[in-house]
Amino acid sequence: MPASLSWLDHSEYDRRRAVEVIKLFEEKGTVDELGIGVVRDAISDSLFPGTSVLHPRARYFLIVPWVYRRLESKRIPSAEIAARARQMELALIEQIIASDDNQSVIGRIARKRLKVLPSAMYWSGLEAWGVRLATGTQWQYHRSLDKLYRSLDTTIRDDDNEAVTPIRRTWHGGLPAAPAGFGRESLSLSLTREEAEYLHERIMTRCRGSLLAHLVDRCAPAPDSEYVWQHPQQADFSAEHKGQVEHARNFSQTMQGAALLYNLMLAEKKAEAEYIERYREMFAGWAAEIDASGADLAAWDRTDFWRRIMQAGARVTPATRTFIDHWLNGALNGQTAGLRDSKPIRSVITLREKQLKGKLARLDNPAALKLWRGASGVNRISYRWDPQIRQVTTDIQRGLSRHA
Repeated sequence: MPASLSWLDHSEYDRRRAVEVIKLFEEKGTVDELGIGVVRDAISDSLFPGTSVLHPRARYFLIVPWVYRRLESKRIPSAEIAARARQMELALIEQIIASDDNQSVIGRIARKRLKVLPSAMYWSGLEAWGVRLATGTQWQYHRSLDKLYRSLDTTIRDDDNEAVTPIRRTWHGGLPAAPAGFGRESLSLSLTREEAEYLHERIMTRCRGSLLAHLVDRCAPAPDSEYVWQHPQQADFSAEHKGQVEHARNFSQTMQGAALLYNLMLAEKKAEAEYIERYREMFAGWAAEIDASGADLAAWDRTDFWRRIMQAGARVTPATRTFIDHWLNGALNGQTAGLRDSKPIRSVITLREKQLKGKLARLDNPAALKLWRGASGVNRISYRWDPQIRQVTTDIQRGLSRHA
């Protein structure tokens, strides 16, 4: 029986993380095998609040509210809203595919079999950017609509038909209107000037001070940068943002070695000569890069790094921090190449996997080891930059450059 994840009415944070885990398992190079995702996500959320690996394009931040605002206007009851919204979202897949900009459309392959809809993917981000005013989970929102409709019917108004009592709103009042033909005609993922200005305003209001706000406000698209620290306008980042990006780069660069060693150990356990050679070479290349960056990494203020992670509210367990610190102490001691065959370091990797997976740890369980297909979690951490943040910010930047 295939594994599955389910939830009923947990926090929006837990819901988003669960959906992200599903997404990450589709990309073998990004699976968090060693349990450092909590630190990765804390950095990502600080740099790019309201975003996710599930966000391929910016216009979905408008498409989802357009769907629900349309259904609310028809007063679709709570008992029917989920099914009706799903019907609309699935129909939009074909309408987007038929448009002049359908790059990264959600559901291109699955079509009507799509399980996780754009509304679920963007729900948390919509609140973070202040587009969604209704709080709580998507399920709670669905359940509340009948009460909302009743409150609208009983709103007390004055002689000028102005509401005397506050009206509960589910969506931000400045939300641009859906384009003519929405739900019936093709729908491009490109933003109009008005739509880009709206998302820019939301980010500048709700995410002020973040690198995300700086990027959409002051930077040009950077389509060729694989990591945010390769951004061509990085010199214009503030001192605070430069510090955040430096921590992000150092953590990404150093922790990749742990993932490479883990995969090498799996290859050795499985006696796969091709993979053993590949990962020994990859680890040697990583070690040479770390040594070449010796001066920069030696100056890395790890106390400040952990202070920022804790201030971001990351739920870092003592075991996770101990593992990370053990690895960083070894990687930054000037003898990086020796880590590959270090018994103490290999024991740290083995212990870490056992902490996370128990009896299903691949290094101890031959049956679990058989499921390894040669690469698991080896990619360097990009903190959602490539391609998600890069594309979302590019969408907004290009929209802002269009004529009104």
